[in-house]
Amino acid sequence: MTCSENPPIILVVEDSKSILQELQRRIPEELGFTVEAAADFAGAERLVQDNPERFYCAVLDLNLPDAPDGEIVDLALNTGIPAVVFTSGMDEQLRRTVLDKGVADYIFKDSRAVCNLVRSLGRLWANRDCKVLVCEDSRSMREHVSTVLRRRMFQVLTAADGKEALEVLEREPGVRVVVTDFAMSGMDGLSLVRKVRETRSNEQVALIGISSNDTGPLSVWFLKAGADDFLRKPFLTEEIICRVEQNLERLERVEKLKDVNESRLRFLGFVAHDLRNPINGIRGFANLLKGELTDIDGEQQQVLDIIAQSADNMLLLVDDLLGVSAIQSGKLELRPAVTDLRSVVRDRVTANKLMAKRKSIGIDQDLEELPLVSVDAARIGQVLDNLLSNAIKFSMPGTTISVRLARSEEDILLSVCDQGPGIDPEEQGRLFQDYHKGKAAPTGGESSTGLGLFIVQSVIKAHGGSIDVASEKGAGACFHVRLPFTPVEE
Repeated sequence: MTCSENPPIILVVEDSKSILQELQRRIPEELGFTVEAAADFAGAERLVQDNPERFYCAVLDLNLPDAPDGEIVDLALNTGIPAVVFTSGMDEQLRRTVLDKGVADYIFKDSRAVCNLVRSLGRLWANRDCKVLVCEDSRSMREHVSTVLRRRMFQVLTAADGKEALEVLEREPGVRVVVTDFAMSGMDGLSLVRKVRETRSNEQVALIGISSNDTGPLSVWFLKAGADDFLRKPFLTEEIICRVEQNLERLERVEKLKDVNESRLRFLGFVAHDLRNPINGIRGFANLLKGELTDIDGEQQQVLDIIAQSADNMLLLVDDLLGVSAIQSGKLELRPAVTDLRSVVRDRVTANKLMAKRKSIGIDQDLEELPLVSVDAARIGQVLDNLLSNAIKFSMPGTTISVRLARSEEDILLSVCDQGPGIDPEEQGRLFQDYHKGKAAPTGGESSTGLGLFIVQSVIKAHGGSIDVASEKGAGACFHVRLPFTPVEE
């Protein structure tokens, strides 16, 4: 994280010049924080005596020339500055002492000391915006856990039972982590976890169960109910801190991945949309030249054909990119209208016949006349274009593609079958994944994004239908679409 406006100020008290120089470099560089430094107790005292409130946190070496017994910790805490101890040695007695004083963290001076310290400081700053709910019927335990988490700069809310916890969650939708005891009067922790999971997924809030009950697989019941973690009492101070922060960091990583994916999809959509105009221009000029020029030889005509065909292929790719962008961003919209489905299929077959003719491939159609139905005709046309273009790509010259449209009692049945090389059984399960390209190569050198069948399946599912494939190696492939049959009046 970085802070560009009013960056927090860190007080660093360290008598090692090399360590101090490294902290003065790394903390501003990686976090954007400002560092004010002192090499001894007296220097630190001068820095904090006038305005201690300006310091967000203090990084403190316990063994200073003029304060060898950790007196610097008392100076910081007594002036209201949260403290992170940075020490080369720590035994159990010292650990208990610094924790009892109320430090926010302690970091060992080992090979990863500076990295761990920078990470801890960044985590403390981020915790300020995070709400944690502690649900515990024991007042002393509730206050203990709350105090520990507040030292880590969390915003802590409390509840004495499951019912009160649900009321807090209703008032405070921004709660990111819930720590709940098991045995509570009224609604227990397991019931609370189940109730929360009815409305909030584990991508929205992390649930951590705690209990002193050591009989039975209680940890399993919590995890099965929807909790993300479990701790048995009594636990160490560091344990509850680590569990809360690790689960919070998981939520943050999920959010970051979602943001990155949304940015990727927006970029994909913008690029694909902006490519349409130049591609249409190339395509239009190529077709214009083909129609207007009468004094060109066969080779020149072939070049214009290649240009026009390449533009057509590029438009198909752009349509695929726009389609997958809409699907993956959750913006695939259907505009159903009263439609003669037989006419839609017939029109798309006619549109694809030119491409098939260039490869000497025939398209045979058997289209049953159907009652009018309510579908998104443009999207169904997109499905047919993808299925037909795939069949043409992978068919050898001289073969025939069959298109069938019929109805059963409950479904409309649409199939597109080719006489191509077929699809390996182990590959059929991956056909409808995005960006999947099969092993078979297009017979005319056509290009592919691997998105067509993913788009087809998404559109069909949005209509409440399904699609599957039947194929044997060397015996072609048949794609079967089922759409719910719901006739409508004009």
